[in-house]
Amino acid sequence: MARFGCICALLFLGGAIFVRCQTWSTIRPGLEVMADGVLTEKGRSIKFVLLRCDPKLRQVRIVDTYHEVGSKLSYPAFSLAEVTSLTGAVVTLSAGDSSSYVLPDPVGLLQSARKVLAKPNYRAENAGFLCLSPGAATLAPLNQWKAASCVDAVQRGPFFTSSFRSTTDSHTDQSERGIVALDAKGRLVIMITEGPVTISTAATYLFSSKAGLEIRSALNLVGSRTCGLLVTNSPGKSKQSESALAVGNVDGLVASAIAIY
Repeated sequence: MARFGCICALLFLGGAIFVRCQTWSTIRPGLEVMADGVLTEKGRSIKFVLLRCDPKLRQVRIVDTYHEVGSKLSYPAFSLAEVTSLTGAVVTLSAGDSSSYVLPDPVGLLQSARKVLAKPNYRAENAGFLCLSPGAATLAPLNQWKAASCVDAVQRGPFFTSSFRSTTDSHTDQSERGIVALDAKGRLVIMITEGPVTISTAATYLFSSKAGLEIRSALNLVGSRTCGLLVTNSPGKSKQSESALAVGNVDGLVASAIAIY
């Protein structure tokens, strides 16, 4: 597997060391990757990848893996590799775990192609949602969701802004992370870690002025072993091409996926 090359620099933030790439590599217009970043937490080094997407230039969708993809097979398709193969997406990443080990059952709100396939779970703590509409993406607390305003939407959590950094003492769980954020220009910034890390450390990096990402809000998508990202230069292929990028688990069970075309 080839990596996208870049030059990295050390950042010292709040006692932790962050190594991040200084250049974005363009995959296609409106789609960039920053590879081989490193977070250091409690003496451990955790690699991560950032992907930046302009929804004005790329089509972004939330794919329901059971009804939309699984209906084309004799069994439910629920992996990122299968979503890539069957939809022709250039980028796929996990948008949420399944509550079932047998079927890809969404946990909370799932809306695809204006159809609400799973209802919101308003009892979930610090819940938020990603809303996609033509040419735009929104992140907001779950209580602001209105079905008519979104073509696609998915509930995850916690939802956080820059103030989250001062209230993260209880967020000490270390897990593989998939986080989607919005920057000042309305672009999606996706962070995928290749090892377990706390939300506190990830949030500190994303909102740091030294990181230069200009993040306004973020939503934790996945905090488990199903966290994954697959970038391919050969749409319609289930396995990544020689120049593609695969991070984390691209074969695990997911109830929904974010697909970028």
